[in-house]
Amino acid sequence: MKKITLLILLFTSITSVYAGNQTGKVSFVKIRDDGLIKVGLDTVWENRAACVTKLWWIIKDENSQAGQAQLSLLLTAHASGRTVKIGGAPNGGTCIRTPGEGEDIRNLNMVNY
Repeated sequence: MKKITLLILLFTSITSVYAGNQTGKVSFVKIRDDGLIKVGLDTVWENRAACVTKLWWIIKDENSQAGQAQLSLLLTAHASGRTVKIGGAPNGGTCIRTPGEGEDIRNLNMVNY
């Protein structure tokens, strides 16, 4: 549990104004058979990356410790109705895991309101 908490804290850095960002409640978490994890929030997405054509975020590497920590935080937020803030990479964001679809999650915070 301490490792997950530490990983979550590592993702709480401030998002650049050039990165896509969104704050809201988790409206869906979808996991495809190839492991790809899509996440949607119930609010408007600001500063989307140019590569984004769909309205969802992507966990870039669902097999990494960071990806597992992100999934854990998102499922906890969804189950508890808590608000999250998601941020993409600075300088325009990235769509590495799904080129031309969703933006990769770089920062993820659970918000206290």
